[in-house]
Amino acid sequence: MKLSLVVAQGVHTGKVIPIGTIQFLIGRDPHCNLRPASPAVSKQHCGIFVRGDKVVLKDYGSTNGTCINGEQVAGEREIVDGDKLKIGPLEFMIKVEAALTQSSTISAAPKKSATATAVPATLAAATIATEQTSSEPPTPFVPSEEPTEPPQCSFP
Repeated sequence: MKLSLVVAQGVHTGKVIPIGTIQFLIGRDPHCNLRPASPAVSKQHCGIFVRGDKVVLKDYGSTNGTCINGEQVAGEREIVDGDKLKIGPLEFMIKVEAALTQSSTISAAPKKSATATAVPATLAAATIATEQTSSEPPTPFVPSEEPTEPPQCSFP
């Protein structure tokens, strides 16, 4: 299964953040995979987990909540391809692609090393743990506007 977050708003709309592990943690804590510097994101905000053929989002009791398709998540909730995820001021589209079968795999790619990538921003500077395939620096993720009140669970 191939899983990723696609930025759904701001100047980086369409930017893909690959999720290459079965546990992807989001929050300001240094141990998280995606670390927005926004005060609207809790230290341990939420996590995305692959469990067999399902993908689950778990909110860790975050202060401002985690929303899927405009509904606040309490505890765990299964997520599917096309779901809209809102974490503080950040909005993403969930992208889930079925795994390739062995017969459709042409060759095994060499294992890539995981590195933490610094992503500066005016609103929510984030560090994203990604698999780098080149030595070029990543495109910075910069949300388009500063929120003036706590985030709401709504999409345009």
